[in-house]
Amino acid sequence: MKRLRSILKWTLITIFGFLFVGFTASEITIALLRHQASDTDLYDYQTVTVDDLDIAYRTLIPEGDQTLIIVHGFLGSSYEYVDLFDGVDVETFNTRVIALDTPGFGMSDKPEDYLYTNQNHAETLLKAIEALEIDSYILLGHSLGGEIAQRMAHESAAVEKLFLLDPVAPDAEMDPVRIPRPFYTVLFKNYWFQRLGFNSAPVDPLPKDIFRPALIQNHQIPSRILQKFSEDVDSEFPVDFVSEITIPIFITYGEFDTWTPPELLDVYLELYPHAESAFIEDAGHLPYLEQPEKTTFLIENFINNE
Repeated sequence: MKRLRSILKWTLITIFGFLFVGFTASEITIALLRHQASDTDLYDYQTVTVDDLDIAYRTLIPEGDQTLIIVHGFLGSSYEYVDLFDGVDVETFNTRVIALDTPGFGMSDKPEDYLYTNQNHAETLLKAIEALEIDSYILLGHSLGGEIAQRMAHESAAVEKLFLLDPVAPDAEMDPVRIPRPFYTVLFKNYWFQRLGFNSAPVDPLPKDIFRPALIQNHQIPSRILQKFSEDVDSEFPVDFVSEITIPIFITYGEFDTWTPPELLDVYLELYPHAESAFIEDAGHLPYLEQPEKTTFLIENFINNE
């Protein structure tokens, strides 16, 4: 028995020592990365204030006869899209492009007293777009941003078209869950766990210079805010109101997406029988980073009715 206690004691000491060293090394690594990124365009953004919240946004293409608004997914940000339109003929595309950071993510405010439901996110972003004096626009939502975008389209007649990129299931109901904050600190804010999770989304691992800005931004999200995302849940879902969304819709998935399986396309096409659709070859859950040219090709064709 004494020997067993000794083994257990040293096992626990080893585990906690390993976690401590790993956590410390992660914090040092992220601090160094943040310092290296201090002079990059990661911090080149603007804000608009609504309901005492600063909502960050990036203007990717400054001019055009029409406007495209981009809403990122969970643990994403507007920065992920800064290079998406680099290969686009701006004059032919003729579309202003703005990417937003939802509250809690990217460079937007992260207040503890905010209700982090998808519906509240949709309402906040609609107010931000109105504050930017944009009267009509095309809306693109990726992953969880796809659900937020559907809610925005349902709430506002200003949305002319809807482009859903690897959207989550339209009926992804969940119960409120309270998970201890250390869980979020260890998993969501740790360099190695973030890297592992990030690499599980695309078909092939993406370069570190794509991953690191995402890590820097996600690391600055307070654990309490990440905790609230599992506590603040919606009572209504897109499946409950899709019949009221009659604008043109395009739905696409990366053909090898393992986070939001491409089989969901069949579900969406039953809900939106008038929608156009396609798969993006050789892409997983992040087609806009994995296959940017194929992604922008579909966006351009949809926007310009080709």
